[in-house]
Amino acid sequence: TSKLIAKYKIDRRCLTKGRVLCINKKTRKLVYLVNGKPIQVMDVRFGAMKTPTRSGVFKVYRKSKNHVSSLYHSKMPYAMFFSGGQAVHYSSDFAARGYYGASHGCVNVRDYDGIRSLFNQVVLGDKVASITPFVAELLKQSPQAQATGVAKVRQNVIIADNGGAPDKFYGDKGW
Repeated sequence: TSKLIAKYKIDRRCLTKGRVLCINKKTRKLVYLVNGKPIQVMDVRFGAMKTPTRSGVFKVYRKSKNHVSSLYHSKMPYAMFFSGGQAVHYSSDFAARGYYGASHGCVNVRDYDGIRSLFNQVVLGDKVASITPFVAELLKQSPQAQATGVAKVRQNVIIADNGGAPDKFYGDKGW
């Protein structure tokens, strides 16, 4: 277990009791943990620069097996919503083109069987930690460096912890 935690650079916020979808934007991995033990690992990709995936600690508040985005009319199989319209879901585009594409903010998974299995294990209220390693490293610095760095991060990435509730601005449209 400790070798897997080191290999995938699992953030300490993910090493808790219960079920956690731990998403690392640097390693581009989703690690599903139960009581701190890695159960499943999948490749993931994120939103484009103009539609970034939010960073923070959230909860799965909705699941939709055959979801279709009302904004983009794209299929989002096995969607697990964690922040507004952002969800972890299967992406046939990611499966076909790999990292040459991007989402509109969702966390894309290219392993169909893997996401189906994960979908069947995750329950509403499960923790989702979407980690931007820069922010984690920033917290180890001095308060002055933190203030400067956080201001820079907030200009490029939305950092939020809304407890998994739908965002008022984005609504629950599904990216």
